[in-house]
Amino acid sequence: MVILVHSFLKFSLFIGLFLLSFRLIHVYPFPMTDEQLRWWFAISEKFDIQDPENLEISLTFIANIIFGFFLYLALLKLWALLRATR
Repeated sequence: MVILVHSFLKFSLFIGLFLLSFRLIHVYPFPMTDEQLRWWFAISEKFDIQDPENLEISLTFIANIIFGFFLYLALLKLWALLRATR
C-alpha cells in the first residue's frame, strides 16, 4: 500500500509540474512579427497542416512535457541529495 501511495504522489508531482509549465513555457511570442508568421505558415505547409494553430498547440504540448520531465528529475535528485545529507 505504501508503494502505491508513493507512486501516486510521484505521478501527482509530475502532473503538477506539467500543469505549471503551461503557465511558464510558450513556443511563440505575442504579437508575432511578419517573419515569424511566415515561418509558422511554411513549417505547417511542410508538415501538411492546414491550420498553423494546430502546429502551435502540438509544439507547446511537447515543450511542456519535456520541461516538466526535466524539472521532475531535478526535484527527485535534489530530494535524494537532501535526504543523503541528513
